[in-house]
Amino acid sequence: MNPEDISFLLIKSGDNVKVTTLYGSVVLKSSASNQLNKRGLIFIPYGPYANRIVGDDSNSSGMPTFKGVQGSVVSAVGDSVKTIEELVADLRGV
Repeated sequence: MNPEDISFLLIKSGDNVKVTTLYGSVVLKSSASNQLNKRGLIFIPYGPYANRIVGDDSNSSGMPTFKGVQGSVVSAVGDSVKTIEELVADLRGV
């Protein structure tokens, strides 16, 4: 996350945040990065956590769009980050 966004949200780098989009939500650890020099942008590596907040439409490419997804980020200090096993169990309805 952009360091100014972390400050604006009144959190510290390493605090949990909840990222929510039209497609879902996920709790993650925040991390400040000077590489994100534009406010309002976050980076989530490709994988199970990013999959929770993107749609399944691939526009016939076979790969969902991971860039430009609109969403919100809020403090989630009281929530925990799920393990990958917990994410998969949620998807399976277990």
